[in-house]
Amino acid sequence: MASTYPFKKNVIARIIFPILDADGDPVPDAADLDSEVSIDGAVFANCSDEAHNIANPGGLTNTGLYYLDLTADEMNGDVISVQIKTSTSGAKTTMLVIYTSAQTDNDTKGVIDGIAGDYAKTGEAASASSQGEAAATLATWTSTYAAQLSRILGLIQENQYIDTTVFDSEDHMTSARLRTYSVAGSVGTDNDVLASYTVTATYDASGNMVTFKVVKV
Repeated sequence: MASTYPFKKNVIARIIFPILDADGDPVPDAADLDSEVSIDGAVFANCSDEAHNIANPGGLTNTGLYYLDLTADEMNGDVISVQIKTSTSGAKTTMLVIYTSAQTDNDTKGVIDGIAGDYAKTGEAASASSQGEAAATLATWTSTYAAQLSRILGLIQENQYIDTTVFDSEDHMTSARLRTYSVAGSVGTDNDVLASYTVTATYDASGNMVTFKVVKV
């Protein structure tokens, strides 16, 4: 159930209270009830409503508890004072003081929930924005460096092919063409070539390799 605490200013309210005797015992069926209200310390005036008994089950005996409905006008103040008089012998006048608020706990919860919801949406938007920025950055990075990375993969012998080899009289390879491919199925053809390189090598008189050079064409 929605909270009605604290009582809200300028909004109808139902107050519940006991009427007690000198011993502090509840007084059922108090007679000639007279309910009055004072707004912010003004002179007491009769309430639009009158206090009502709250009955026990079956209504045979009232409880000594009563309720009073105050109108919005009667609640239109910061401090609402209420007194309920009765002619029943021994019963005491009931005095109540109500401090009103701009909003109830339920109103406050609604505001907090709204703020939390907005914050969550902001977080989602920020996350989506961050993801979008990250995706854009990754796309730019990929576009810029994908070819270089592919060539690097080729040079570490992924989809690599060597042909047009040349050998000296000692059967040492002195030059060749090296090509790398983006698609394994195209290796050895003229399709999907990532890069071509000229490979050259030199040897000493003993046939030992002295230099080996790979130059991108």
